[in-house]
Amino acid sequence: MTTEVAFSGRMPSENVNGLKEHAKDLLENPRQLRLVIAVVDVEQATQKFDKGITVPRLRVRHIELVGEKNVASVQKLLAKELAARTGADQLPFPEGTEAPVDFEGDDEWAEEAAQDNVTSIVDSRSDEERDAGVQ
Repeated sequence: MTTEVAFSGRMPSENVNGLKEHAKDLLENPRQLRLVIAVVDVEQATQKFDKGITVPRLRVRHIELVGEKNVASVQKLLAKELAARTGADQLPFPEGTEAPVDFEGDDEWAEEAAQDNVTSIVDSRSDEERDAGVQ
């Protein structure tokens, strides 16, 4: 079974690329997280013989930035879809901390985490080691 998915780097044409008009804000506030809604299809697939998988490459057909008045409802929908897929309504984060997803862009969680020296566990194994089950 395929366990990887890739994105094409191409953006859709101007009339269905709702991010284009926000380019200035994206550059001025590059660390701010933003919600988008997108329609995708599979543009092509890449066969990885060494892993024995075929990886679909998604193409963005239409993308829009979620407006401020709709952020809360889209966040709820995102949490609902995450819960349906994983059984959890949010991804696991260090106990006693909030999820580091702040769509208002103040990076409060990230700043607190840096001050408290909260670190993440990074998996440094190579793809081959992961595939072989090396711990």
